[in-house]
Amino acid sequence: MHHATPGSRLSSPRLCRGTIGRKSFSGRRRPSTIRWRTTRCASRRCCGRCAGCCERPGRSMERGRDSTKSPCGSTTPSWSGVPLMSSTDRPGPRATLTAANVLGAVAAAFLVFGPLSVATPERAWLVVGCSLVYVLRVIVTTYVTVQRPVGYPEAALVGGWMLVIHVTMGLVAMHVPGPLDGWTILGIALYVFGSWMNTFSELQRRAWKARPENRGHLYTRGLFAWCRHPNYLGDTLLFTGFAAITGSWVALVIPAIMAVGFVFAAVPALDRRLRAHYGDEFDQWAQKTARYIPLVW
Repeated sequence: MHHATPGSRLSSPRLCRGTIGRKSFSGRRRPSTIRWRTTRCASRRCCGRCAGCCERPGRSMERGRDSTKSPCGSTTPSWSGVPLMSSTDRPGPRATLTAANVLGAVAAAFLVFGPLSVATPERAWLVVGCSLVYVLRVIVTTYVTVQRPVGYPEAALVGGWMLVIHVTMGLVAMHVPGPLDGWTILGIALYVFGSWMNTFSELQRRAWKARPENRGHLYTRGLFAWCRHPNYLGDTLLFTGFAAITGSWVALVIPAIMAVGFVFAAVPALDRRLRAHYGDEFDQWAQKTARYIPLVW
């Protein structure tokens, strides 16, 4: 059990059941105790928010200082066995994101196989297959590779956007009566390559981060040595391929919107967070590594 200092504060006091500092909610003074949840680490207390990174004992819980964080930057203590986690750590947001993608895939299938569709069976099955593969990737990413909290605002935004994508692809494809052609083959290749790039880059980083000597350091190897955000590039490529599979140039509006969002919003925002967290490690990596497109930008 680690004892907090008299002036310390908890990250989420509204979720605590007991004392904060040396005062309880009832006004009585009593010693406060905070301990880290033990997960994966057999001999040391771990924050439980990453692959076994450990917090050194005997440090205060003052918010906003390094003393609140494990080497990975996590701040998730527990109080007498009760995790003091924010609402972003609940499974609800992840389930919401998954449900939105499943609903989108079902809607796409209904559109391309519905009575109003003029799409050939081959194109219809390709569209449904792409939607289902992406749903599986979302499940793996959400529950396996993503090691950070996911909140309801993010789940609603991303899930809603994915629902729009699935429905748009189905709507476009259902109005294309022509047979498959060379653009369809190119689309399949882009979809497969983009999916591999996105998933493989995350698995590479996760395996590297799981090693004790790498905890708290920035991963700059593998696909991340070619560009700082290979997962964003992978998403752009796979949805460009998905658009080509529909058989209409109209569907290219989806990857175009995604690319604009990545370039002007997602990439700059994530770069700022990485620079704030890793400092010189990020600066050295940024000087020699493209942001989004290798050797270009």
